[in-house]
Amino acid sequence: MAMERSRHHKRRRRRRIAKAAVIIIAMLVTGILLFWMYEDNRKDAKSGTEAADAEHQYRRIHVDGADYQYNTDLITVLLMGIDTSGEDMTGQSDFISLAVFDRGNKCIKLIEISRDSMVDVRVFDAVGNDRGWNRQHLTLAYAFAGGKEKGCLMTQEAVSRMFHGIPIVYYTAGNLSALPAFHNLVGELNVQIPDDSLEYLDESFKEGTSLTLTSENVELFVRSRDIEREYSNTGRMRRQEIYMKAYLEKLKTLLAEDFSGTVSRMEAVFSNTMTNIGLSEVSSFAEMAMEYQFDPEQDCYTVQGTDHSGEYHDEFHVDEEALQQLVLQIFYKKK
Repeated sequence: MAMERSRHHKRRRRRRIAKAAVIIIAMLVTGILLFWMYEDNRKDAKSGTEAADAEHQYRRIHVDGADYQYNTDLITVLLMGIDTSGEDMTGQSDFISLAVFDRGNKCIKLIEISRDSMVDVRVFDAVGNDRGWNRQHLTLAYAFAGGKEKGCLMTQEAVSRMFHGIPIVYYTAGNLSALPAFHNLVGELNVQIPDDSLEYLDESFKEGTSLTLTSENVELFVRSRDIEREYSNTGRMRRQEIYMKAYLEKLKTLLAEDFSGTVSRMEAVFSNTMTNIGLSEVSSFAEMAMEYQFDPEQDCYTVQGTDHSGEYHDEFHVDEEALQQLVLQIFYKKK
């Protein structure tokens, strides 16, 4: 009987020891899990802070021994022309330009960017998974994202990264079907053909020839290029710059003559484009376009670089030093 009580006592003691061990192990596991969670949260908080810091690094920069402050009076608008028609908005961005409205100095500047610029863009696979940054033609930033709103946002992001992180607030994109309505907003424009890049179409398109642009021939002027000719996008960009200069000058005149009527027509055009500019904001942009100074010879810029023959397509290699100077000139104030 005594032996049985002893065995029973030993079994109870072993059960107590086992329970205690389970409790200790559970406490250890819980402690380890809490420690890991704490570490993960600390790392997340740290990475979030670092991400926030990186996001705002453009505000104050130090270049060649001098300090610069970002000009917060600026409003940036990315302009894109998509090489499709109808309701199809899934092509490539053939035309890329950055409009800068300076509310402090009351002026407008236009920066033209080559579609062939070799820069970092986000790449997506066939099912839309983000594969990270890759050096590609800038025009593909829109295409890789599947076009539409996401394509606009990815092009915004790529151009911002290209311009050393400066913020790009707005975008607007239209395809070829929107071009006639866009042009008819200002009506006929008289321009001069700047080079021989259109002669392959007809001998009448010789360098120096005057041309009246209408909704019927504007696509030929701003989009045509001889794809059999190396670096043909360079000539097209010259014509696009000439068109934008003439367009903005004519728009300023029309706004001064009939502000409300022109704004109404602008709203109709914007409603047929893909943009994050609200219709309520069109009037504000119209006021800036009318009142702000714009000198076509002084306020139009082109990102500098050199043309190269790529493995499959022409490539434009950006002059990074010249681009940095352009960014400092337009977007920063020296402290």
